[in-house]
Amino acid sequence: MICGLSVYEFAKITRRFFSHRENLITMKKIQCQSILFELLRSFSTLARTLNLSKAVRELGSTRQTVRRHIYLLEEARGEKLFSVEDRQYRLTAAGRASLQG
Repeated sequence: MICGLSVYEFAKITRRFFSHRENLITMKKIQCQSILFELLRSFSTLARTLNLSKAVRELGSTRQTVRRHIYLLEEARGEKLFSVEDRQYRLTAAGRASLQG
């Protein structure tokens, strides 16, 4: 188990995020699985709530940390996962695709 997820579930989420060969190279730069898990946890929580304040409360984190996690995932994928208008978060097509199994 990795933070409550089975190894299979964690691998499935990871493959969805890093499905392209170039992204796999980027993933290797993220050395620690626990760090990768935290990035994905921030993404999934923000995707579910679509509210940064709620996500921060649920994660017990800070706004800066959650924003940085999303930025790092977007950089690794090479595409935006969220659009933000008037402080309202919305999933992009790439963000929605990342959630689908």
